[in-house]
Amino acid sequence: MLNHRSGIYLKNSNNNTLIENNASYNRWNGIYLKNSNNNTLSRNNASYNDWCGIYLEQSSNNTLSENNSNENYGIDLDNSSNNTITENNCDGIILSFSNNNIFFGNNISNYNSLGFLLDSSNNNILSENNVNNVYEGVLLENSDNNLIFFNDFYEYKISRSNEDGNSTDNRWDNGTTGNFWGKIYLIRYPDAENDGTIWDTPYGIDGEGSGIDNFPLVSPVTTDELIEGMESKIPGFLFVNILFFISVGIFLLRRKVIHQKTKR
Repeated sequence: MLNHRSGIYLKNSNNNTLIENNASYNRWNGIYLKNSNNNTLSRNNASYNDWCGIYLEQSSNNTLSENNSNENYGIDLDNSSNNTITENNCDGIILSFSNNNIFFGNNISNYNSLGFLLDSSNNNILSENNVNNVYEGVLLENSDNNLIFFNDFYEYKISRSNEDGNSTDNRWDNGTTGNFWGKIYLIRYPDAENDGTIWDTPYGIDGEGSGIDNFPLVSPVTTDELIEGMESKIPGFLFVNILFFISVGIFLLRRKVIHQKTKR
């Protein structure tokens, strides 16, 4: 699909599966879903488009996994909620008026972009994402009650994340586990000590908000040694993470029930 306005365009289309398509070099978006729900997008290539690789508008309960969306703005959710975005490679992720989405295990790398931008988006979960060489790791604007933990932030140039004064009650750790902040942590807190897993000085999030990572990680999330260390050194680590995955399971079950009711 080459030089079209959008490579793949689904409007008012539900319960579709898009796998291993090439939706690159288009004048607007690679894959565009509008008012389309309960779709699965997996292992598609949506790169080198003039605007966005994968764009969801008013589309909910979709699953995006293992897609590539590089050399354009990666994944954009606009008024789209209850989506699951996992293990994608992309240049950045934007949320606008989008709530209750799960972002897990994504790899974001582009030094000219933001990692995650959340604008007026609430109750989202960001976990186990690798955010590398970006302008800012996470930027929150008018966004509340988001949970951001167990991510790697290797930030380029500014080396920070930002929470504005209109964003409240966001959590940058889950009560026992925060995020890995790379070299910027020691630049900010050169006297900090650690137990091999967690630094003893909380990491303050830039901006006018009150964001704090109370349990910044010593090592990147992706290392087995870190995970094993948490299991043995941090009381309640497994319990908290089991609860997290149970919550994901409940979310997916609710989505299935809603889908069944819709079909009726």
